[in-house]
Amino acid sequence: MVRTDHGDALAELIALFDESRAWQGRLALIAGGLASGKTQLLNQFYEHARGEGALVLTAAASRAERALRAGVIDQLFHGAGLPPAVADRMSRLISPEADEETGGDARTLRQGCAMMVHEVCGVVLELSREQPVVIGVDDVQFADSSSLQFILYLRRRMASARVLIALTEWDRQQPTLPLFHADITRRKHHSITLAPLSAAAIARLVPGRDLGQAWHRISGGNPLLVQAMVEDLAAGVVADDTTAGPCYGRAVLACLHRWEPNLLDVARAVAVLGEGSPPTWSRGSRGRRPTSPNGPSRT
Repeated sequence: MVRTDHGDALAELIALFDESRAWQGRLALIAGGLASGKTQLLNQFYEHARGEGALVLTAAASRAERALRAGVIDQLFHGAGLPPAVADRMSRLISPEADEETGGDARTLRQGCAMMVHEVCGVVLELSREQPVVIGVDDVQFADSSSLQFILYLRRRMASARVLIALTEWDRQQPTLPLFHADITRRKHHSITLAPLSAAAIARLVPGRDLGQAWHRISGGNPLLVQAMVEDLAAGVVADDTTAGPCYGRAVLACLHRWEPNLLDVARAVAVLGEGSPPTWSRGSRGRRPTSPNGPSRT
């Protein structure tokens, strides 16, 4: 999988959109690390697509709403500027409610939502005959199972439709939704993986200041952390290896709370251990257990 910068990624999405306007349905799967700029990329693309006359339907999946059946579908069609007749039809079809299948990766459609998914997909395909349709779902790894099945169902039927689906997901070695991921990638699709900002890209954000290399070392090229350092710089605080401003601190906390809950535990452990030697291992009567360089662990 090729890692690309944000400018190239936007150009790739625009090219896919142009293909989809020629009655060739397209799907883009956009992966990126923590706060890597996936949402910003989608928003830039949405603006371009709207400017080209597309109907843009967007949703942001959330861990908190994963148990809400059809929650993402409801977002896509809520306030989307649909014709009144279509909006009324969709409001009758979509009824978010508690979902018994909270795993978000159901193998098959249950009878209760199969007809709803079928009819909603039919509406999308009808709309695409009038104008190009863009469906964007941010953080698809948090989508409810019914909405995931809607995406798969539409994917199987849009080969000759003016539809582009753009999904963002976490960049991980093992997919968060293995069944969904296996199904969505078995057909032709376009994968985009966002790379961290380079030192040169960071330097362009602060022209006239020799900060590119230092800020790249501090932030790892994370766009959220870099933007926070830019905000601190405007307030007179220059981030370096020993100093960071309040915006940077808040950005770090935001990153820790956005990812999986155990990341915060790891960060706390790193803060306690510092940058000393890694834990060594000793073999006790119950197997292997970690010990610190200064002696057995007291946890």
